[in-house]
Order: sequence, then structure tokens, then C-alpha cells
Amino acid sequence: MNNEKVSVENSLKINDEIQNQIDDIIFELIRERKKQKLSQTKLSQMTGIPQATISRLESFATVPTLHIVIKLSNALNMKLSLG
Repeated sequence: MNNEKVSVENSLKINDEIQNQIDDIIFELIRERKKQKLSQTKLSQMTGIPQATISRLESFATVPTLHIVIKLSNALNMKLSLG
């Protein structure tokens, strides 16, 4: 039983770390879009990603897929790297 508790606590900690990394990615995408003075609509037109999807992503209502992150970062001329 004690091992299960430790395992759950570790799992929750890992999930929190992953969510923080996802949030950081979203913050950077928002920052760069605004820096380039692009509306969500314009970014949608550039990427083919529906504006509603971009809105949900930017309001942290959804977790973006890697495919969407790559399309957005390419459109914003951002480099993705794992560190």
C-alpha cells in the first residue's frame, strides 16, 4: 500500500511538470503571435488551424497536439527544441 502511495505521488508530480512545460509552450506561442502583431484569425489563415482551436489553445482550454505546435511555430518562425 505504501508503494502505491509513492507511485501515485510521483505520477502526479510528473504530470504537473509536463503541464508546466505545455503551459510554457503556449505562453511562448501567444507572446510571439502578439509580438508579430498577428490576430488569431490571421494565424489561422496562415496555418489552416481553425481560429476557434487557436482560441481554445490560448485560453488553456485544450492541450495542443505536437502537429499543431509545429504548424504554429513554423508560421511564427519559431524554433522548437527539446532541452
